[in-house]
Amino acid sequence: MSRLIGFAFLIVGSITIILWIVSSYIQPLLPRTINSNIILTFGILLAVLGALGNLKDIIELIERISSTSPQSPLIIYIEKAWVKYLAPGIYSYQIVFRFLAPNNNIFLRQLRLKGIEHLGFVSPDSLFGTNGLDIKAIYPFSDEDYLSALPNEFETKIETLEKNTFLVRDLQITQQSVLSASLVGYINSFRYSDEWADLPTEKWELRVTLGDDKIVTKIFSFSIHPTNPTYSIRSAYTGFYKAVVNLYDSFR
Repeated sequence: MSRLIGFAFLIVGSITIILWIVSSYIQPLLPRTINSNIILTFGILLAVLGALGNLKDIIELIERISSTSPQSPLIIYIEKAWVKYLAPGIYSYQIVFRFLAPNNNIFLRQLRLKGIEHLGFVSPDSLFGTNGLDIKAIYPFSDEDYLSALPNEFETKIETLEKNTFLVRDLQITQQSVLSASLVGYINSFRYSDEWADLPTEKWELRVTLGDDKIVTKIFSFSIHPTNPTYSIRSAYTGFYKAVVNLYDSFR
């Protein structure tokens, strides 16, 4: 019975407060002879008494809503993402990231570096333009700046990294643990009839497919590496590539 009285106080108090707000700011509803401040005080008092009388039920309801709200099985943090022009159509990149499994043990099935709105780069496995690179293996975490190396040194560093890789498929991350790792490699932009495609720096995502087929993504932008030649990476599409992108977008 006391719970019902508490809920009644809460409902009546809430309605009184709403009535005061509407009457004060939208459309006068209360007679001018009634002191609106008294009505507001009365409504707040009823609402507080009702809330205190049902405090346990309110807390349980909040906890229930919080426990049933969806939470990502994997949280992705990207610490840095660099790209550097090497030659026409050839870019090097380095991404340092962390994976956190907040709730349960998880297994990775696929990792993909994906352009969200552009297709101007190619995979070694494809002769045609694509917007994603499938990552088969990742490298251990390192804060070394690989992109500062000269081209031949960069290739040597990659060969060294490849001796100690983690295969993405079936890689396990235990509950509440963090996996810190790196991606280092090349991205080849596409060669059209009159030029090489510019490599966009924005609107990229790291897309992870888990063992249960759930997909988790993290959107990010590349930063141009400090040692990058100033003329090499442009912010807008140009030439024939722009026409192809517009044509591609029109059919999506």
